[in-house]
Amino acid sequence: MKSRSLPIPSTPLIGRTGELTELARRLSEARLVTLLAPSGMGKTRLAIEVARRLAEADAIENGVFFVPLPENVALNALIDGIATSLGYTFHQELPPRQQLLSYFGAKRCLLVLDTIDGVADDAVPLIEELTAQEQTVLITSPKRLSISSEVVYQLKGLSVEAASTLFVATAKQLQPSFEVNAVNATSIARICEYLGGMPLGILFAAAWIEVLSPQEIAQEIAADLDFLHTEWRDLPLHQHSLKDVLRFAWFRLSPAEQQLLMQLSVFKDGFTRTAAQHVANAQLADLRMLIGRALMWHDPDTGRYHFHELLRRYGESQLVAQTQRSEVDIRQRHTAYFAALVHDQAERLHNHYQVEAAQCLNADWENIAAAWSWALAIGDTVALDKMIEPLAIYFNMESKWDAGEAFFRLAVEAWRSKDDVIAARLTLCAVQLLLLSRDPATFPAVMLNQLEEAVQRTFDQLILHEHRALADFTYGHLLIVTEEYEEARTSLYRSLQRYHDSGRQYWEAQVLHLLGFLYVKINDETQAMDCAQQCCTIARALGDINSLSMFLINAGSYLMWQGQFAEARRCFEESLQYGQQHTNWSRVLWAEQCLGSLAFYTTDLVTVRQSSAAVISMSRQYGYRAGMEFGTHNLYMAALAESDYASAWQICADAEWLSQRERAFGLALAALGMKNYRVVREYLTLVLSDGDLNQKIMGLGGAACVLASTGDLQFAAELLSLATHSSRRVHTLMERLPLFSAARREIEQRLPPHLFAEHWMRGRSLEVDSTVAHVIHRLRDTVGGLVGQHLLTTAKTVDALSARELEILQLIASGFSNQAIADRLIIGESTVKKHITHIYSKLGVNSRTQALIRARDGGIL
Repeated sequence: MKSRSLPIPSTPLIGRTGELTELARRLSEARLVTLLAPSGMGKTRLAIEVARRLAEADAIENGVFFVPLPENVALNALIDGIATSLGYTFHQELPPRQQLLSYFGAKRCLLVLDTIDGVADDAVPLIEELTAQEQTVLITSPKRLSISSEVVYQLKGLSVEAASTLFVATAKQLQPSFEVNAVNATSIARICEYLGGMPLGILFAAAWIEVLSPQEIAQEIAADLDFLHTEWRDLPLHQHSLKDVLRFAWFRLSPAEQQLLMQLSVFKDGFTRTAAQHVANAQLADLRMLIGRALMWHDPDTGRYHFHELLRRYGESQLVAQTQRSEVDIRQRHTAYFAALVHDQAERLHNHYQVEAAQCLNADWENIAAAWSWALAIGDTVALDKMIEPLAIYFNMESKWDAGEAFFRLAVEAWRSKDDVIAARLTLCAVQLLLLSRDPATFPAVMLNQLEEAVQRTFDQLILHEHRALADFTYGHLLIVTEEYEEARTSLYRSLQRYHDSGRQYWEAQVLHLLGFLYVKINDETQAMDCAQQCCTIARALGDINSLSMFLINAGSYLMWQGQFAEARRCFEESLQYGQQHTNWSRVLWAEQCLGSLAFYTTDLVTVRQSSAAVISMSRQYGYRAGMEFGTHNLYMAALAESDYASAWQICADAEWLSQRERAFGLALAALGMKNYRVVREYLTLVLSDGDLNQKIMGLGGAACVLASTGDLQFAAELLSLATHSSRRVHTLMERLPLFSAARREIEQRLPPHLFAEHWMRGRSLEVDSTVAHVIHRLRDTVGGLVGQHLLTTAKTVDALSARELEILQLIASGFSNQAIADRLIIGESTVKKHITHIYSKLGVNSRTQALIRARDGGIL
């Protein structure tokens, strides 16, 4: 078969496998196919490749012919171009058009008409006549012919992966030593995303590899698109720079069409027909026109319209160049529309429609973010007021805590000069999402103090009942982090009452959820379970399946700790079902984690290991350290349950993502099983000084084992009793670990029955915090290691405490709350908290327990 005049490409075709297959299919089914795309998108290169493959496969009977054509080709130019490609010479007897049609006659050919700016009206009938003679015509064009027989295939940009491959291949041609690495791969991907996968732009960018790194190229492109130009002589004038390509498309629009494109350029990442009508007054015919000119495409699966990103940015630059009033008007309409859209989803985020509501916000997230930024920039409080609460719920619901915290924190900074309700609400949202995004135990005391001061300032700014409720809610969350549980409970119950009075059931459930967390911290599992049940009841009534999934995890955990394993399993499996239904990774992850924990309690250790591996893998995927830590916790606990202490040690030692407290806890238990009591003392000291309440209680059980080994059996019996009776959760856990049951048997066998019973009963009356401080001293009597040195307070630090700080420290040791200290000293509660922050900083601690231990070590108390 002939494949005459097919150019020989200078570059390989990369990343167009699907397009080649689809285009070949359409050519097999239709006589006239238009490959539609703006200049620079690679339509000519794709057309050449599909024509070559059809020729090689003998799919076209009488030949394939490539016909390069000038701008807006008219009839005579089309006839001359086809004849030249055929190698045909006209004679004088008949008109050239008739001769051309006669030449084809019964032949079956493929004509590739490569146009720069489409086909003029007078040339269209000839194309129709050729297809009527059963010739196949493939046109590359930036606009449609708009005739009934035409089949259109719209070409889009390359995927980031394919575009990156093209960049690297081009770079290697110019610099054979160029290699992709972890550093430059990110910059290459950013270049490809910025250019929207436009092949010509990527070639221009890669051409700079001889003098610039990919990172520098990306920076230059972001600064100025004029950077992307070339001196290649084999390109037409309108493709000598990326700006030329964009100008070429722009100046072929009428003034009205240019105005429409400018107005639509305010949309980010696509838009709906309704949005286009409200914001830019764009009618269906307008959208159809832009699609027909390859300036935009429609996604039938989502119903959204999209620009190529470079064309959109060019249109936006033209909008900015217009009068300021024009830009302000269109951006205000855009902001008002998307603020209303977000506001309309508020209630839907609470009920059976929450999946659809989240999908709506996801689809238009770039537009919402742009509207938010504009509202901040111009001080549009109406728009911000509509968006704040729904977006805070959205970030939490989608488990996008890090992104949400950054989103609101930047908003607070942008609003810094304004001291009002909006600023206060932005602050509260930022703090809430910060507390959800990472382990607050890792926050330094100074940071916690700053957060607390920021939240306290909001009380003076928030007048509305429901806004004060949010402040109390956030403040209560912070107080839990700082272990000020009584004050936290007061603040949360105040918030609960406010939300109840205003009928905000969704927020009632969120407050109850946090109250349940507080009750777990103070080992009031009955109250915690009651809160969890109330949460589940409210969420079911609302249809808030996303929150219900989380509440079921809590309820199941409390049931599990109480030994009600069948009921706990039902909760976890229902939570997992909802998480999978809503494709919420964090809910799925936590349900899987809890099912792994349940398997531990029911001694199904094979399932524990399988579940933990899945949890760690999923957590790695999402960069969620808390999940990785939880999965590792279950892994080493399974090893401890099998008395495989060496494996438990190795698991903790190898997991670099473990927090200091979790690593110390795991290593202490592993060393305890191996009877390496010196190492146990080192790590137990850390656990008892820095662990959470349940870790401290279990650490007391570990200390009992250590003291029993030294012969101090009576105190060991008291500690083991205290650990066993202080927390049902710890009791259930310790029952599964042979090292604790063995320790109890040993103590009970070595003590006379009456002494064991006496000290076992005495242990039930001990107070945890004071016992923890006493045990740390007992452990240090027998170890002078690094941990002991780290925790000792120097005389210099002691001297640094002021008289007032010493007074407050003594009141803390006596069990006074912050408010009680303030009342006793006749000062404000905020002043007390500032003094406590200074105490923490000087002693190098983060909690009251640590401060008391450090103070007693240094002889301050």
